Amino acid sequence: MGDVPRREPRKFEPPPWEREAFEELRRRKEQEQAERELEEALERARVAAEQPPAEQAGAPEARPVAEQAAPQGEGRPAQIDERQVERMLIQLSLEEPRATQQVSTVATAVAAGMAAAGLGFVVWSAVLFARTRATTDAVPAASPLVTTIASLLMMLWGFMMIGGAVLLWRRHNVR
Repeated sequence: MGDVPRREPRKFEPPPWEREAFEELRRRKEQEQAERELEEALERARVAAEQPPAEQAGAPEARPVAEQAAPQGEGRPAQIDERQVERMLIQLSLEEPRATQQVSTVATAVAAGMAAAGLGFVVWSAVLFARTRATTDAVPAASPLVTTIASLLMMLWGFMMIGGAVLLWRRHNVR
């Protein structure tokens, strides 16, 4: 075992579906590092401004704070103001097409029709279910189990239509 050369461990690579999250984490760390450097530079400038002139004579030439805090690398992303991003998002939301009144009216009419049909199915299936329980002569060729299942499926269909109507109405009328 002592003669077997060991492989170098591979460098960690995030899975493809998480690369964006790792890139965001790397950018955030770089931004925090830049902020720390800026704070340190501001602190050094404040301390240098508070020192008497006699002590500053021996100090190396002080650079302006803007030069000290300038990012060193070319690959750093530009800083974006949050207020500017919010303004851009508001402007984009204003450019999105809105549902017109005609679309809302048609959607409401279709939703009302679906709800009425769904309610009709529910009532009809309840009546058929009650008839199946009362007598088996209502449907002579079918067994009570088949008619019971058919009426319950019809009731399910009615509830699904009512649910679809509610979703359609909410989608086009509730903001």
